[in-house]
Amino acid sequence: RVDTMKNLVIALFSVFPKMAAIFMLLLLIFYIYGVMFTILFKGLYEPDGDGIITEPWFEGLAYSFFTLFQIMTFDTWAAILVEYQHFNRWAWMPFVSFVIMTGFIVVNLIIAVICDAVHVLGDEDKMALQGNDNLSPRNHPMQAASIDEGDPNKFAEQPYSASEDRLRDLTMKLDEMMRVQEQMQKTMIRLAQRLIEEREQRKEQQAHPEHNIRSRPPREEEQSRIPEDLSM
Repeated sequence: RVDTMKNLVIALFSVFPKMAAIFMLLLLIFYIYGVMFTILFKGLYEPDGDGIITEPWFEGLAYSFFTLFQIMTFDTWAAILVEYQHFNRWAWMPFVSFVIMTGFIVVNLIIAVICDAVHVLGDEDKMALQGNDNLSPRNHPMQAASIDEGDPNKFAEQPYSASEDRLRDLTMKLDEMMRVQEQMQKTMIRLAQRLIEEREQRKEQQAHPEHNIRSRPPREEEQSRIPEDLSM
């Protein structure tokens, strides 16, 4: 459990640069919309309480930032929109665009980055269970021996990865396949030579049939020899 929590924290810290970039984008969007909402809707609030606007939602840049954060979290943003639509029917356009930009796109980007880090962590755990985890030079015996004997910082920047093991296995399998292929080629060449020799012999036999007949003993003589052999 402690290792799992440690790996999770490491994975979250590894995506911190991406998270920082997304937060910078979110701050930029907040600043643009804060200035725009302040310019569009400032002055509609009446402090006496007789007006339609119940709160100073956009009466200053600080008010606008806080209200935009409330809208991003979907906290009664529709009620705020209804109040300003009594004055401007087009008020829904900046509200809806801000909700889409922040509540759907930016927040989902943050969730996607975190899920990606957790997914990578899960893949590493699966590889570790299968025995293909990325090993450091200290964990691998050959690398550890070379570090202990020589400079300890020699392999500091060269971590031992499972991809190297796979590459070696594939290289060995490829060499074996090449050897088998060479043996098969040699066997095929020998078979082809034998077939060629047999064809030549058949051609010679067809070209000189008399020679073949003379070279063979007559069947009658062979049959007469069989009982003699049996009697012996």
